[in-house]
Parts: sequence; structure tokens; C-alpha cells
Amino acid sequence: MGFQFFVPWQIPWLLIKITRVLGVVNGTSNFMMTKMVEEGWSYDDALAEAQRLGFAESDPTNDVDGIDAAYKMVIFEPICLWHEGCLR
Repeated sequence: MGFQFFVPWQIPWLLIKITRVLGVVNGTSNFMMTKMVEEGWSYDDALAEAQRLGFAESDPTNDVDGIDAAYKMVIFEPICLWHEGCLR
């Protein structure tokens, strides 16, 4: 597991068919899960480190409860629907 970034403006949209969207779309969650899975950290330790490094807000609710990811999907959904409804 590593850190990957999705940069939509660098993909030639007309040449691809999106069939599904899968992955972690939140940097805080990505950081925390990497630490927990690869290094055996606890949730609390991973969150504290994410906050210390500035990845997570002092109130990380939007990140760890999936709210930030939901906001991103609202932005991404019209692109998928334009591509024959990949969010089935």
C-alpha cells in the first residue's frame, strides 16, 4: 500500500470507459490505514500522528467518518454519469 494521487485533468476522458470507482479518496484515511496495516499502529496512534503532521484537522470527523470522501464523490458523480453511468 502506498500513497497514490488521482489527478482527473491529466486523464484523456474521451478515451476511457469508467466501469467503477474504487479506492481511498481521502489523504488522512490513506495515511492512517497505511500506518495501521503496514506498521501495526493503533487507530488512535495513527490519528494522533496524522494530526501532528497536519494531515488531519483537530476535529477529524469529516475525514474519518467518510464525509470528505462523500463530498468528493458528489463532485465526481457527474463525470461518471457522463460516461454511461459507471456508478451502478
